[in-house]
Amino acid sequence: MRKSSFRGFTLVELLVVIGIIAVLISVLLPALNRARAEANKIKCESNMRTILQSVTMYVSENKNTLPSPDWGNYYRWGWLYDSQTRTGNPWQQDDVKTGVLWTYMKSTQIFHCPIHVLDGAQGTEQLTSYLMNGAVIAYGNGPMQNGQQMPKPAFKITKFRHPSDQILLWEAEERGNGTTFNGVAWNDGSSFPWENRLTRRHGRGACVGCFDSHVEWMEYGDFENEVNRPGPTRLWCNPLTQDGGPNQTGH
Repeated sequence: MRKSSFRGFTLVELLVVIGIIAVLISVLLPALNRARAEANKIKCESNMRTILQSVTMYVSENKNTLPSPDWGNYYRWGWLYDSQTRTGNPWQQDDVKTGVLWTYMKSTQIFHCPIHVLDGAQGTEQLTSYLMNGAVIAYGNGPMQNGQQMPKPAFKITKFRHPSDQILLWEAEERGNGTTFNGVAWNDGSSFPWENRLTRRHGRGACVGCFDSHVEWMEYGDFENEVNRPGPTRLWCNPLTQDGGPNQTGH
């Protein structure tokens, strides 16, 4: 009987093969991670663009009037939810189906960044990754009536003189930033620029959306500069005040 000529691998050869595989993994893994991060970034930008396109359709059907932010629940029909008909506490993802933009989108996934972790989310963070700029209603500084300040109706989009530069939406986050945010921005899906900063879930930047419906990738430091420098700025853009802030005395 003829003996088999097959010779097994030696221990050294196996270790060499394992070493080569390990090197290949170490080379390819960062590239795969970068590709995954880029795909998530593109998906997030696409979500925000869809929301902005829905805003555009709403504006065209409502005499150029922007949708109201759900600012302190002063407005029944906001961009994100209907304050009177949402499902109640705790917040539910389906609450977005009561907002005025739902009819143009029909998908709850569009409201969230694909890497936004919802474990432990509070308030309207469970509904969306994105916040609307309170400049749409002059940050709530409406007329006085019987000694009480009434909510300001949403502006017509024509009130914003630089729609391609001024920011309507930004991707926000309050957890894990090493900041001292008090969580109030997630009570209604809208915000003062200083009340909630740009998320860092993507790293150095995140997406912002302007009044003309285009989406940009903005560095975290650039966002901070827009928040803190004298207005008007891309974020502080209230049409009723000289500095774009809530009132004439400053932000």
